[in-house]
Amino acid sequence: MCLLGLLGRDVAAEPDPKPDTINARVNFGWRPTSRNFGGTNAFQVWEEQGSFHSDYEISGGGVTDAGLEMSFWKSLGVGLDISSYKSVNSAKIASRIPHPFFFDLPRSSNGTALGLTRQELGMHLHASWTLQPINWLELSLSGGPSLINARQDLVSTVEHTETGFPFDSVQFSGYSTTTQSETTLGWNTAVDVRAFVLQSMSNRFLQRLGVGLLLRYMRGSVSLAIANTPVEVDLGGLQVTSGIRFRF
Repeated sequence: MCLLGLLGRDVAAEPDPKPDTINARVNFGWRPTSRNFGGTNAFQVWEEQGSFHSDYEISGGGVTDAGLEMSFWKSLGVGLDISSYKSVNSAKIASRIPHPFFFDLPRSSNGTALGLTRQELGMHLHASWTLQPINWLELSLSGGPSLINARQDLVSTVEHTETGFPFDSVQFSGYSTTTQSETTLGWNTAVDVRAFVLQSMSNRFLQRLGVGLLLRYMRGSVSLAIANTPVEVDLGGLQVTSGIRFRF
């Protein structure tokens, strides 16, 4: 009887296993990373080959990020996030235009193309490890593969104005663009700090509501065709976002 009583007391004292927890998050923020790439297009004019080189500078832009993370065993979990990045950029254009009268005597011009859009849509699958230093604060470390789609505006043609006889110079007067889209497999790693400071409230909705800061670094590359020549373009970078957290 005493043995049964001790066993019963041990069973009663054993804590219940921690239930599975799902954390949902919606974030808004900024990607400060800048990237550069360039390419050269060739064309025929005045029975000779002309060309223009475009240098693209991709600046920082706004980011939207949302996803779910589920703890399935102790501190380990899995999650899926979707992030969207967009920026509007420019490209510096340097052209060499053949002369209408003389062979091998090209004219040079410089110009700028504005309003070139870069968009990236990323789907991030990750494994996570969550720490809880105090009861209202969680720290999640995660990493895994990313599927990234990139859309990039590229300068496809340029326009120039002859400046008058004997046509020894030209002026850059315009350009046209085309949009290319490519998808690649990359990777991501992230740190998510979550604070549930209202969990002592009597309202169950407020107990589950929190705020968070997400630092995500994603990386990938795609090959874009500029005048049928492949050019490697780097994608991703550091993304700093913050927003709402909800666990259930």
